[in-house]
Amino acid sequence: MMKKFFLLCFVLSGFSELSGQMIVQLPKHGAIVNYAGYNYTKVELGDYANEILGHALGVKGQKTAIKTSNSLEKEILGFIQKPYKAGDVPFLFYITSISFSEKQVSATKAMGRAALEVEIYSIRDGIRKKVYTARAGNNYEHSLNILKKENYEGLLAQMLNSCLRNADVFVSKENHRLEAFNTGSQVTVLPFKYQNRGDTVFYGSRPITWKDFKAAPKKFSPYAAAIFPSIGINTKLRIMGGKLTAEVEPKVFMLQSQSWAKPEANSAEALKHEQLHFDITKVVMDRLISRLKAINADSMDDLDSAIQYEYLVAYQELSKMQEDYDRESNHSLNTSAQQAWEKKVAAWLSSQ
Repeated sequence: MMKKFFLLCFVLSGFSELSGQMIVQLPKHGAIVNYAGYNYTKVELGDYANEILGHALGVKGQKTAIKTSNSLEKEILGFIQKPYKAGDVPFLFYITSISFSEKQVSATKAMGRAALEVEIYSIRDGIRKKVYTARAGNNYEHSLNILKKENYEGLLAQMLNSCLRNADVFVSKENHRLEAFNTGSQVTVLPFKYQNRGDTVFYGSRPITWKDFKAAPKKFSPYAAAIFPSIGINTKLRIMGGKLTAEVEPKVFMLQSQSWAKPEANSAEALKHEQLHFDITKVVMDRLISRLKAINADSMDDLDSAIQYEYLVAYQELSKMQEDYDRESNHSLNTSAQQAWEKKVAAWLSSQ
């Protein structure tokens, strides 16, 4: 997240001292920023923020606690919140730290430092997403003889407005890439890869041959051959044009190093059976792609989870369909069942 820091110097004069504590107040809706498309609905204090903002030094260095008239959260929310507009995205103003610290530098003068650090979050369906981090600080000095709360109120308002203003600049510039302002989701599927590499043969690059079965045969297996086909996806998530976008690269492939065949399997019919295993893998991927394109998510986490879920469903579907095919065709020995599967898979592939 971007971070900003501003340093302002003030000379505070004309103070009136209060006994024991100084109660400061902020004007309602006093923020100078007009938020577009969002509004602050909540203020929270972090572990390093305190209801007592700090201490002002009076005559002879006597400490006066600086507090707000309401709770600090309520006081600041009243200052930063604007009238609600339909469609505004709720934002949280999280105060990491806030402080006023002073030290006596002469018999009549004190130097002070006011500091504020905030984290800003969007809230959607109860889930918080960090949007921005900002810091603001003011150096000031004043006479020890008199204290005036209006000057501290001004310092606090200046720091709040500094953080709000810089957060607003960031949001205005980046809202098309911020999850909080998304207008829906979209899954884009890239073309299939056809360039074979290493021991990987991608579906559609060419029909398989017995030379692709390079693993050592399973001596004690009752079957003559076994192909190792699989599916995979690479996913890139980003926000484009205000939409949560997933770019999915689908892969349908077989691994030569995991596929094997015994010498007696060297027949066209047996190879056709193994090729259909590969074809079934493509059918499952096509179905997965259809489901991925139909996903509608409200957050990046939901979009990612939905894609991963559908992939797992497809992987389970692939395993079951391959088992059904082998069982019903009796590994190609049942000629009528083998032909039925060939017709069925060809119809599935042509319908995509």
